[in-house]
Amino acid sequence: YTILPKVVDSNGNTLSDTVAGRLHAYLFLDGKYDHTVTAEFDGRFLLSFDSSKKASLIIVGSKADGTNVAPPYEGEDIDSVMVHTSSPEGIYYGQFEYTSQNHDSISSVTVKLVEMHAVLRVAVRELHEYYGDGNFSVKLSGFRNSLSYDGAVTGDSITCSPTSSFISDEVLLTDSV
Repeated sequence: YTILPKVVDSNGNTLSDTVAGRLHAYLFLDGKYDHTVTAEFDGRFLLSFDSSKKASLIIVGSKADGTNVAPPYEGEDIDSVMVHTSSPEGIYYGQFEYTSQNHDSISSVTVKLVEMHAVLRVAVRELHEYYGDGNFSVKLSGFRNSLSYDGAVTGDSITCSPTSSFISDEVLLTDSV
């Protein structure tokens, strides 16, 4: 198979390739890590495997150089934690699934890489009316800091305090996180 990664938004629209050179691809056979697949010079991944087994190619990339993608070890389960992050940066994830029941004569497949975090802005209204004048800030918690190879969001809850400012006398608006 020739696997062509394509970065898309939540609506499936193609985005500029902001993760080029930062893609990692891991092949899992029957739910266990088999080997890392290296990209060709043109960004494609050439994939060969035992077609009697269920195969999953996991492709992950990031806009940020500091995102720690932990390479799996031989035999590791597909539901193991892959990425730990301390901030909700853009992590892109795509998966190609092969089973002997869904094979056909197609040898080239496009895998869509979608961003795996939500974008959030908070608007707080009528602060001055209820609390008077003061220095206000917003603290968000509940974001998770890990992603498993099978695409499940897991890990510890992290907290962030986005920058905020008043856009009118009564509306405090945070930056996007």
